[in-house]
Formats: sequence, structure tokens, C-alpha cells
Amino acid sequence: MRLKKITTEQETIIISIILLLILFFGAFMRLYQLGYSSYWIDESFTLMQARGIAEHGYPLLDSGYTEWKDILMPYILAPFVKIFGFENSWILRLPAALFGVLTIFVAYHLATILFSRYTGLLFAFFIASGYWYIAWSQQIRGYSALTFFIALFFYFLTKYEQMIIYRYIWYAFFSICLAIIAKKFAIILFVPFLFFLLYKKRYKLFFLFIIPSVLIILFFIYKIYNSLTINLSSYFFFYINQYLFNYFGLFFVIAGIGFICSIIFIKKYKAVHISILIFFITSIFVMSTFVFVSEKRYLLMITPFLFLYTIAFLYCISFKVRYGVFISSFLGVSLIILGIRMHQGIILLPNKHYGLEYYTPQPDYNSAYNAIKVSGFDSDDTIISPNPYIDIIYLGKADYVIPWSLTGRGDETNLLNSRDFHSGAKKLSGKGKKTGMDKIESLRKKGDVYVVLDSLSVRRMKFDIWDDITDLGEEIFTTGDEDKVSVFVFTQK
Repeated sequence: MRLKKITTEQETIIISIILLLILFFGAFMRLYQLGYSSYWIDESFTLMQARGIAEHGYPLLDSGYTEWKDILMPYILAPFVKIFGFENSWILRLPAALFGVLTIFVAYHLATILFSRYTGLLFAFFIASGYWYIAWSQQIRGYSALTFFIALFFYFLTKYEQMIIYRYIWYAFFSICLAIIAKKFAIILFVPFLFFLLYKKRYKLFFLFIIPSVLIILFFIYKIYNSLTINLSSYFFFYINQYLFNYFGLFFVIAGIGFICSIIFIKKYKAVHISILIFFITSIFVMSTFVFVSEKRYLLMITPFLFLYTIAFLYCISFKVRYGVFISSFLGVSLIILGIRMHQGIILLPNKHYGLEYYTPQPDYNSAYNAIKVSGFDSDDTIISPNPYIDIIYLGKADYVIPWSLTGRGDETNLLNSRDFHSGAKKLSGKGKKTGMDKIESLRKKGDVYVVLDSLSVRRMKFDIWDDITDLGEEIFTTGDEDKVSVFVFTQK
């Protein structure tokens, strides 16, 4: 008995159901235990901006300075901070998680137009289950929103090439603007955007958009100056060899083949494919040449395209090779299995906690500050730490800051005019003693003095105070993991 061939309408229903299942799966992975992990340093920066906006309407920090960096997420979070404060981390991480879910949806439609609905489903699955996409969707930072707006940008370019409707060009431009507000590094998107207009011979649109593009780039030049260095950093081989090639392995190699196949066999969307390649290369060049830190999070915005063009390779096989459907299906299953076996690759079960990078420490601040509260901390006591903005989040106050280098550069500290930039906490210093231990001794006369130290800041402290604190203070809490955090108390004399 022959099987009855399904109709187009039935196929559409099946694909819609599968897409809904993928979206549900992606949402579950991102929402599961969303508030479990402690706030960490960079999340605290965003929360300080959000609190300033909630109280003043603009990101005025406790130090009296304003911080406009990556302002989209702080403005989104401001109403939540106004209502809930910092107590409910699940609520505060929800916007980032929702951006992550929306990225899955946009990824499906982008791949569907460029290739096919089955390609769209597989691409959506990779985004839904990718470790890094889930992990950064659970952080109070702009990376999840950035990934979403980048996908949306290329989706609008694709829609324009498909339908030749000019409003999609404007949508693409506004997607760039929102991406920049999420993370300023998105100004790179202007390069493929202007190329796309030239390639499509839309010269009037090119000259129309080049002026605002240049003005926006110039506006952000001084904003990104501190993130860049005029000395070439030479991280190119780190990103290419030690990360993209070693980490993604076959995905990185096959994606290159998939791109070539897409250019050859799918000529209708050649402008989009080349624009994506230009974006990929430009991002690698700028990050490896100018960005001083070798943190892989900055590649989060380009890695989805490795999956997209790996799947594109399978798509090309399916209609250009004999028995291609069976071969591409077999290879697709093999790549999914490979992705599952990869370290921090595809995951099918949710985690309570998603570890990030070595230079992105996530100490157990929840337990550390709870230990301080349980010990009887009150308003007369003093709190000292390298990260006083975290003191504000957990204790509602910040007193003194221990200087250290946030970037690892020896000539930089977290201070501005002897105060912490985000919290306004005063620099811990004493009369003639670099460690400030005499200051701690004087503070003990008024109440207990608590000192919170984490492993990253201890490694980067400009002043060696660790030995004095560990020798003279009473340790009331510590963790034994790599992201160590300890609490010491000097009781009132």
C-alpha cells in the first residue's frame, strides 16, 4: 500500500507545529531557574544604570556621573527596578530571555526565505538549544538584544531583496540603531548595510543613509574610545584558531563551503549572503585588531551564521546531489549529534547555572551577602569591597571601595576622582598605608567592618591588601570554587 503524499497545507501545519515546539523548548531553556544565579559584575553595571533611570529619568549614577553605555537594556529594566527593586532577579532577567526567544523566531524566518522552511527549522533549533545563546539570554546585559536585532537586520535586508519594498530598508536601518543602543559595537552593521545598497544599485538610498551612518559612527567614536586601543592587539589568531576553529570545528569549515554553495546556487539572495560575509569578516577584524580583551562573548553576534551556512551546505546537497535528501538528512542528524557532544555546544536539558568565561567570573554573591545579613549587619556597620555597586544591590549601601583594574590593564582602576564610578564609594586609604588597614582599624570603633573579596579583583588589585585582611580579619564565609568569594569581618572594638 502506497503512502499518501501530504498536501502543501498539511506540510505547513506540520512545520508550524514543529516551530511552536522549538519556540516552546527555547523559551523553557531560557526561563528555567532564570533567577537562580547571583548577579555578577557586569549585570550590576546595568542595574545601576536602570536604577538611575528609574529615579531620575536618565542613567544618573550614585557617584553623580551619567553612564549612557549600552542604554537599551537599562531603559527596559527601569520600570521593573522601580516596582520590584533588585530583589527579584527572575523578573529583571526576563527581558533578555524574551529577546533570546524572539531571536529563534526571526532566525527561522531568515533561513526560510534564504533557503527553505526545513532549513529554517534546523537553524531555529540550533539557536534554541545553543549553550551560549541560552547562557547570554539569562544575563542582564545587551548581548541577547544585540543578537536579536542583528538577525532582524538581515531579515529585513532579505525581505527587501525578496519583495523590493522600500520600507524594509528603513526597517533595516532602525534595526541597526536599536542594535547600537543595545551594544555600541553594532555600528559595524553599517558596513554591510551600505555595501548592500551599493550592490543593489540603490545609489539614492546609499547617499541618503551614508550621512546618518557617518554621524552615528562619529557620535559613538568617543564612546568606544576606552574600549579600543591604538596599539594593535593582534587577537586575530586567538579568535580564528583558538576559538572559531577549535571550538566550532567542522561547523566553521563546513560553513565556509556552505557560503560558497549559497553564492553559486542561490543567486537571488547573493547580496544578502555577501553582506553577511562582510559583517562576519569586519567583526573579526575589528574585534581582533582593536578590542583589548580576548573575551569570546564579543563573537556571540556572528556565530549564528556558522550554523546558518553549515545548514545551507546541507540544503545545497539536498537538491544538487543524487539522493541528496537522504545524504543531507544523515549529515544533519550527524551535525546535531556532534553539536550535542561539543563542549558547551547544543544542550537538550536546562541548567540551573550557566558558566560564562574565565574573565567573566560569577561568584556566589547570593550566599556571601546572605552570610553578612545573617551575621547581624546593620546600618552602623561598614561594608568594603572591590565592587561596591554589588554592595548596593544586596545590602542597600556602599561605603568604601578597594581599587582594582576592571580590564586587567595595570594603569587603570575602577575609580574616578578617588571614588568608584558606579556607586560613588570612597577609596579605601589610610594615612601613609597603601593597604588602608589603618582605615579599617579606625572604622571598627564605630561598628563591625565587613570586607567582601572575589578572586578576579584580588588578582587585579593595585594594592596588596589580601594578606592583611586574611591574617587580621575573621573569615565568616568562603566558596571553594574557581569563582571564589570570601567575606571577612573585623568586629567592633
